[in-house]
Amino acid sequence: MEYEKVVRGNCYQFTNGKQCQVIEIPLDFDTGEEMVVYKEIEGEEKIYVRPLPFFVAEIKQVSSEDMNLIEEFLDLDENEQKLHFLQKHKRDITEKFISIVAQSMDFVEKETSLEMRYQDILHFINIKMKYESGRFL
Repeated sequence: MEYEKVVRGNCYQFTNGKQCQVIEIPLDFDTGEEMVVYKEIEGEEKIYVRPLPFFVAEIKQVSSEDMNLIEEFLDLDENEQKLHFLQKHKRDITEKFISIVAQSMDFVEKETSLEMRYQDILHFINIKMKYESGRFL
């Protein structure tokens, strides 16, 4: 059976929205079946293994441009930095990117246009900046 080409080092998005990066594509010692070893990009960065056909059925490739933006955004710690980043890269923002931004900030999106989703995220960050700036952690 022929599968979509999965490439070591490439990043993919599962149908549930989670991102991963392929570490290796080994063979199962006993069966010879192709497997995929991958790690989460967000959160704890856990490492998983799954048979290639099951992996392919659940993923779509993330463009390198989206992946670069995602990695840059996820590396930002301060809300001010996130706000400025989003404003600076407004033209580069895609549906995929805005969904990942929302997930990373625990923001529940409405099913609206990309522009409205972008504005909602900006508003959410502004609210966080207003109410979290004086808090002691």
